[in-house]
Amino acid sequence: MFYGNPSITGQQQNRTGVWDSNYGGVWHLNGNGASVSTTDSTANANKATLDGSASVTSGLIDNGAALSGSGYFDAGNQPSVLPTHTGTMSVWVNPLMFTNYVIPIGNGDTSGFPEYGSMITMDSSGSIQFRVDDTYWLDGNRVFDGPLVKNQWYYLTGTWDGSNVNLYVNGTLASSTSQSVDASPCCDLRTYP
Repeated sequence: MFYGNPSITGQQQNRTGVWDSNYGGVWHLNGNGASVSTTDSTANANKATLDGSASVTSGLIDNGAALSGSGYFDAGNQPSVLPTHTGTMSVWVNPLMFTNYVIPIGNGDTSGFPEYGSMITMDSSGSIQFRVDDTYWLDGNRVFDGPLVKNQWYYLTGTWDGSNVNLYVNGTLASSTSQSVDASPCCDLRTYP
């Protein structure tokens, strides 16, 4: 769209200039059929890879990606996607079912304890959690909300600013706690089935 200038005939966009240097990565997950685009829209070029299967599906604004039970996206381990003292992570989700311990976005260790890093998680009841953990999981900061409802879009955002850890659902603060540790990301930023 070109507001206020109907004489524009060519592209005027600056895709990488839309997101300033505070954005580590932005993935829109467009595409066609089973070919999902995982290009990072920021200047960081943190292209994600798809492991397993996914397909392009209707999203809330444009398209999105429907993941199978074992498919996931991996955005790598560059410092721009592994914040420690302060950070924000957000994701649009439309859960079709709830299973035990799904992570729509995170960079922590999910193989067992410790689970350090930062992650937004959902459990089998649809409850959500945002966690910021250091190298010892019992020291972590956790905030909770939910449960979510199946077949409904949600914009989930977790923030930590050195003082507080916050969980937002659809732009509204759902839960907050004091930040006692920094995140110690151990793994790639990715979705976890």
